[in-house]
Amino acid sequence: MVNYMEKQEVNFYTDGGCSGNPGPGGYGVVCLDGKDILYAISYQEEFTTNNRMELKAILNVFENFKDREDLKITLYSDSAYCVNMLNDWIWKWALNDWCNSKGKEVENIDLVQKAYKLLKSTTNIRIVHVKGHNGLVGNELADALATNNMVKYKTLVKKNALEEDYRFSYVEDPTWSFIQSVDDREA
Repeated sequence: MVNYMEKQEVNFYTDGGCSGNPGPGGYGVVCLDGKDILYAISYQEEFTTNNRMELKAILNVFENFKDREDLKITLYSDSAYCVNMLNDWIWKWALNDWCNSKGKEVENIDLVQKAYKLLKSTTNIRIVHVKGHNGLVGNELADALATNNMVKYKTLVKKNALEEDYRFSYVEDPTWSFIQSVDDREA
């Protein structure tokens, strides 16, 4: 087992959104270690909601990095809903048979229950709220990926002198562009 103090500290930034809510949308995830971009992904769906995309971005980190005991992960999200849910409400909902404080079934229960299972088995991820669209580079990069805005993404990379390392990428084909959606990758 890796000593917690010896773990590599990395920062993940997640963002999700959609046009129309519900409507077409996507999410973006970026991992930064100083000036190195270690991981980045953009995913798009034809019909979704903002909260689903915010949750799917966070789940991407959980699913791909929960077993990395060598990492000390801080996950930043501009979704107060997701941060509050994952740090507090989800535990109450589980005890209350997946009903919220008003006695209604929680929305996006499929994703919420998946997050709950992953949270129970994860000790290396801390979830923190950040203000969106406030100039925080990681959050702005995740936003660019969520909205599939490569011009904004590449401009931010260049402006902030970031190195595109992608060493945490799970992409098997190094010629594959990380900005493709998961659906495109599987085709």
